[in-house]
Amino acid sequence: ITTSKGVSSLADVGSHALHTVRYITGLEVKELVSDVNTFVGGIREPDDGNVLLRFEGGACGTLVASQSSTGEENDLRIRVFGDKGMVEWHQEQPNELKIALRDQPVQLLTRGKPYLSAIAKANTRLPPAHPEGVIEAFANIYHHVANTLRAQLNGVNPHPFDLDFPVASDACYWAHFESKVLESNQKRHWVNAEYHLPIIPKL
Repeated sequence: ITTSKGVSSLADVGSHALHTVRYITGLEVKELVSDVNTFVGGIREPDDGNVLLRFEGGACGTLVASQSSTGEENDLRIRVFGDKGMVEWHQEQPNELKIALRDQPVQLLTRGKPYLSAIAKANTRLPPAHPEGVIEAFANIYHHVANTLRAQLNGVNPHPFDLDFPVASDACYWAHFESKVLESNQKRHWVNAEYHLPIIPKL
């Protein structure tokens, strides 16, 4: 992404936040309004983006992506609030998941424990107390892709857990979202951000 695209920081760090929210919630963005600015400038320009989101089903959200926030590192953080409670995850503390259910004590779930779901345990590579992070996350993706390809070559259906990896349509979704952020920032109002995969005619 070049500076001429007008959404440098959103493309660099905001894309990870958007895909993580879609992965966690299963929701797609319906509308958005954005405010994109440059505060420091330089090679990452613009360097600050704020986007209000309206999801399908009525949920609302805020995406903040900045490369001008002095003192912050690669602090990807996700918080999801619902009628039953909330979940919170920070990339800088990737082995912990905070859960707060209404009228109950706050819980801190940690990686590799028997109370986790089957798919969470299947993606755990090290025993508890040994920290995992971004390297293991990429290793899991490569592992799933390899298992899926192996299953297809053998003429069998892949295990559902092995289908848990990003595909080309996810990249297309981000490109669409990015264009809508730029459109909203230029027009200074809400824009429709619904995305539909293009229909490719058979030859």
